[in-house]
Amino acid sequence: LYNLKKLDTLDLNRCSLHQIEEGAFQDLDNIAYINLDDNNLEDLSSSLFDYSLPLESLSLKRNKLKVLKRDMFKGLSRLMFLYLDHNKLTNITEYSLVSLGRLSRLSASNNSITQLFDHSFADQKMLLDLDLSENRISKIGRAFQRFNKLQSLYLQRNNFKDIEWREFRYFKHLQILNLADCNLTTVSSSAVMDIDTLRVVYLAKNPFDCGTCQMAWLRRLSMSILKMPQDVVCFEPSKYLNRTLLCTYQD
Repeated sequence: LYNLKKLDTLDLNRCSLHQIEEGAFQDLDNIAYINLDDNNLEDLSSSLFDYSLPLESLSLKRNKLKVLKRDMFKGLSRLMFLYLDHNKLTNITEYSLVSLGRLSRLSASNNSITQLFDHSFADQKMLLDLDLSENRISKIGRAFQRFNKLQSLYLQRNNFKDIEWREFRYFKHLQILNLADCNLTTVSSSAVMDIDTLRVVYLAKNPFDCGTCQMAWLRRLSMSILKMPQDVVCFEPSKYLNRTLLCTYQD
């Protein structure tokens, strides 16, 4: 890819790529968009993008990436959109995104991510949209503590066992929260009710325990905010099985 200094879009989708040589993109002085979807990439050199490229969008969907190396995206300080969906990632390595201070959208759905670390999203103060849906995340920890501007958070179809709900206090601008089908038995009211900007909440298809009053706060939640309320049902105790949770707490 030499003598292409004016190129602004590079589409290498479905090219059966297994690897990309170091320096392959170094002469793309005007590049804004790179599409590497639907290839066979298992790894990227940690210095592949180490040339201060003016790249704004990078898509790596449907590859075979397993690990995000620390400083893998070094040199992409202007990147705003990163798509890592449908790979084989098992976690978001701490500081692997540290160079992406302008990132506004990060999508890593349909991977095998099991855990988020405290510094998985280090330096992501400009992030607006985060999609981690359809993974295997069981623990969040303090991974969200830097999300001052986040507006949309998609966590549906994970397998949460231990959520520190107090970490949701960092969301000062969140508008969309999707926790559907996450194996949750309860949701803290502070995770939803204390976020004044929240406009859409998905809680459907969770095995909620209606044997206590921990979910009674849902009655105070506007029905214009709670989506698919008919699918927010009880799993425990057995006498409330498959009963709409809102109706249960109205009795």
